[in-house]
Amino acid sequence: MLHYPYEFKLSPSTPSQYHRKLLGQSVSLLQANEFSGQAEWPLGPQSIVVARVPTDTLNNVDPSAQRWIDQASPGPKLEVLFRSVRIIWKSGRAYVQGPSDLTDCILNAILDYALLDQAVAQLEHQAFQLGLDLIKWQSAPESNGSIAPLRLQVALATNLSLRLIDLRPYCELPVRTGDASLEMRLRTEMLTQAQTSDALGLIEHRLEIILDGLVNQLQLSQDSRRSKWELIVGFCILVFVVLEAGSSWIR
Repeated sequence: MLHYPYEFKLSPSTPSQYHRKLLGQSVSLLQANEFSGQAEWPLGPQSIVVARVPTDTLNNVDPSAQRWIDQASPGPKLEVLFRSVRIIWKSGRAYVQGPSDLTDCILNAILDYALLDQAVAQLEHQAFQLGLDLIKWQSAPESNGSIAPLRLQVALATNLSLRLIDLRPYCELPVRTGDASLEMRLRTEMLTQAQTSDALGLIEHRLEIILDGLVNQLQLSQDSRRSKWELIVGFCILVFVVLEAGSSWIR
């Protein structure tokens, strides 16, 4: 078996043979290591183990490989079976069975999915944090000092919405036809099992609520500031009128 660790980078300087890039992020496989299933399995969360099997055969999963997958961080466990290929994925770990001549397609499909999975998880986390911030804003009184931070959060929510739009085409499920490549079919099956389209829909709905709430909160803060300025200006006019009337009476 071969163990391929992989890592995410913002701008890799020396891309490896297996390298994928998406929306400013990239992922690359590191040097493969040969190891036996009897030895200690890799501990890293970002690992792909490839067991080569003859074409048109699928062997049972070794119990040690199954334990290795189950010991990954909490998350959905996916299992793809297609022709001579088996992929088991959980939280960054992947166990693969497949013929040697299909290894490139399999690895590229897994790297694509890893990128998409991380991008969706980041969006989900950031949208969740923005939602918590919105609740804090709504429970606090409006003030002049909240206008600039609220504008910044509106810009952040808008940026997340635009990133979601950019991400959607990569996560849409293509029509399953006989002309689709193996790489595309494997990635599509992983996206389907992970219900990625539904996850993006929920993030989109959350961001809509957050944007509406932040804009409304910003409007309330601006109205509060405007009211205070109108009160100050009105008071100044009143003082001026009183002083003017007093000076006229003295004269």
